[in-house]
Parts: sequence; C-alpha cells; structure tokens
Amino acid sequence: YNSAVRPVVSANTTVVVQTQLHNITILNYDPQGSMLTLSVNLELSWKDELLTWTPSESNGFASTIVVPITSIWRPQIVFYTGSTENMTETSLVRVNSDGSIEYSYIRLLTNHCRMDMHPFPFDTQTCFINITTWSYTNMEVFMQPIESIDEANGTGGTNGELVVSAIYGFTDPINWDLKYVLHLYRRPTYYISVVIIPTFIAATMCLLGLFIPRVNTGTRFTKMNLSLCVLFFMYQILDAVARDLTKTGYLPSLVTFIFTELMVCSVATVISVIILVAHHYLTVNSRRHPPRWMQALSCLKRSKVKSAPSTAKSTLEENWSTSLVQDSERSAEGLYKEVARKSTDQIVKCAHVKNRIRKWTIAFDQMDLFFVLLFQVINIIIFIVFVV
Repeated sequence: YNSAVRPVVSANTTVVVQTQLHNITILNYDPQGSMLTLSVNLELSWKDELLTWTPSESNGFASTIVVPITSIWRPQIVFYTGSTENMTETSLVRVNSDGSIEYSYIRLLTNHCRMDMHPFPFDTQTCFINITTWSYTNMEVFMQPIESIDEANGTGGTNGELVVSAIYGFTDPINWDLKYVLHLYRRPTYYISVVIIPTFIAATMCLLGLFIPRVNTGTRFTKMNLSLCVLFFMYQILDAVARDLTKTGYLPSLVTFIFTELMVCSVATVISVIILVAHHYLTVNSRRHPPRWMQALSCLKRSKVKSAPSTAKSTLEENWSTSLVQDSERSAEGLYKEVARKSTDQIVKCAHVKNRIRKWTIAFDQMDLFFVLLFQVINIIIFIVFVV
C-alpha cells in the first residue's frame, strides 16, 4: 500500500469523492477587495479499494478501524477561488470494512466574491466557491456533491450584515470542477438607521429652513448658514459611505440617494439666494410694485392699497390746516400750510413705500411657500422611490 498512489485496483477506475460543504459562517467581508472570509466545514467520503476486508473472528469482527490520516491516500483539495488555511484537522480517520472512508475538517476560506452593488444596501448576492483536486484529471478523481444544502443543513452564519440564505453544489460540465453557489442577502437595518433616515431628516430640515414663509429680511442669511451646515453634513455621510464601498464604474443606490438629496438641497440653496437678492433689490433699490399676476397669486387687492394714500393725504391735510390756523396768526397761515403740505407728502410717500414693501413681502412669502412645498414633495418622492 502506497499512500501517494490512487487506491484503485485498475488504473482505469475513477475515484469518486463525495463532498459536502456546510456549517458556513461569515467572519469578515472586505468590500474594497471583494473578499469574503468564511469558516466552512468540509466533509469528504470516498472508497479505497485497497483497504477492504471481511469482518471475521480472526479480526474480532471489526467492521471499522481508525488509522492515521497520513498513512492512507486522501484527495488533495484545492479552493482555487480563494486561499485557505486549516483551522482544525483531524489526525485520525475512520475506515470501514467495505473501503469507504469519511473525513472532515474545518477550513478558514478567504474567497473572492464579485458582487453587484447596484441595489445596495437592499442587495442579494451570489458567491461561487470552486473546488478541485490537485494533479488529477476528472477521469482519475471525480468530485461529486452529496446533496444540495440549504439553511436547514447548517447555513445562515452571518457577520451581522451579510447572511447566508442558501447554498448548493454542482459539477461544472465544462471542466468537471465542483462549484458551490452561496446565496447571500444583506441586512439593511444599520444603513437605514444611520444613513438613510438621517439624510432624509437633514434634507427636510434644510428645505424647511431655507423657505420658511414670512422670513424675508436679514434673517435669511441665518438660513443660508443652516443650509451650508446641512450640505456639509450630507457630504460627510456621502464620503463615509463611499469609503466603505467597492470602487466600481457605477453608483450604488445608497450613494445615488445621498447624492440626489445633496443636489436637491444645493438647488434649493441657490434659489433661496436668488430670492434673497431679488427681495433686497425690489424693496430697497426699486420703486416698482409687484406685477398683477404676482399680486393675484399672492391674494393682494391692488385697488384698496392704491386708494388708501389719497384718503390719508386729505385727512392729514385737513387736520394740519385746522390746527395751524387755530394756533397761528393769519400772516403766517401760508407758511404753516406749506409745512403741513410737505409733511403730509412725506408721510404719504412713506405710506406708499410701506405698502410697496408689504406687497413684495407677501409675494415672496407666497414664493417661499410654493418652493418649500415643491421641494418637500420631491424629497418625499426620492425617499419613497429609494426605500420601496
């Protein structure tokens, strides 16, 4: 008996090695290198034609013996989709009287898994583990899976994020290697709680802060500061997520969601700046009133606002004239009337300015209300489309 030679009587006989891979536990996942570290229990069984006997009285009717693994032939298993190292390897093996041998050990497998990150973090992945024998053809040693393995047979090991949902093996009809297919799914709870919901809340607060109605004065600069802080916060989230993902030629859904929310807040900030500049110009440097269509949308009544100054002017002139005539001499009556007229004109002018500012303020308030509703609807649609 030579442990380095296939245990067959005829050289044309194929040694069938039945393989079972179970008790899979995910220890670590490196998204940068797409490497998955697994703990797997590998069970092998084959028939050694040179180690058979008939249980009898001379051998104590022994149907099973235990021998050192190094003293018999065993298949040299290679995982060529990754690297392995033995965690536990038994030094003894059980041999049955019909020549059947069962051997199992636990291996630490670092396997390369190409993953599709488009729907991340709501993704399901498929990972392949390829197994073959060293220096033997499929006509000499044939690898055969014992059965399809699912979660009931020991899978379901997880590192907290990725979970093994199912695994099955088959023989590749092209090169006759043994392939195991792992089906994985990701638990998105962490990303929903730490990334998605905070990003949505930050975008909501940014939009509400930018377009709060009836805040069109200098306090809008404070809203600009709030917006810039929120944009910086969202950029930090985007940077943190991007560092933990594989560098691919496409954007995962989570990155697309954060980037879209970032763009929405950026566009809203630009519009808010435009409103700020327009409001300052139209209320300080311009004497124009809001156009009719803007007044109609803002529910302004132009006629009442226009008629108010003339009524105020006549009332003020009458009061000033009466008071000045009663308290002064007739020779100074003309001077007092002139002073009263100029004062009244100034008051009426101030009333006109206040009315114009009021109308522009109401118009910009309605504009703020429109934009806050528009952007919030867009924000909610983005969130629903991404999560659902």
